[in-house]
Amino acid sequence: MKIQPTEFPQKWDNAFQVGVPVIDEQHERLFCLIKDLETMQRKEQGSNLVNLSEAFFKIAQFAGDQLIREEMYLQGIESPTLPRHKTLHKEFINQIVAFQQQLQAGENPLDQTLEYLKSWFVNHCLNYDKEALKGKA
Repeated sequence: MKIQPTEFPQKWDNAFQVGVPVIDEQHERLFCLIKDLETMQRKEQGSNLVNLSEAFFKIAQFAGDQLIREEMYLQGIESPTLPRHKTLHKEFINQIVAFQQQLQAGENPLDQTLEYLKSWFVNHCLNYDKEALKGKA
C-alpha cells in the first residue's frame, strides 16, 4: 500500500521500513506508542492527566533513545543527511517537551500532540529516513 505523507494508517505498514532492522523495529515501536495515544483519545482516557502524562513520558523517552540510535547509525555510514537529521530530531524533542509543559500546566494537548506525532512520523519515515538510508541499508 502506498502511504501519502498526510495519512496515518490504522495498522503498521511495511512502507515505513527503511531496510535496517534495528531502525525498522524502533519505528514500529514508536508507531505503536502513537496508536496507544490514539486509543486513549478514542476512549476519552486522555482527559485523565496522569495517564496522559505517563503516555507522553513513554513517547519522549523512547523517541529520545530511538533518535540517538538513528543518528549513530547515520554517523556510522557517513550519511551526508546527518546534520539535517539532527536538526529535525532536536525540533521533534523540543515539541514533545512543549507538549509535556502544557500538560504540566494543567492543559490537555492530546489532540494537537496526536496530530503532530502522526504527521511527523509519516513524513520523517517516508521522506527523511528513506532518503538518508537510500542505498545504504
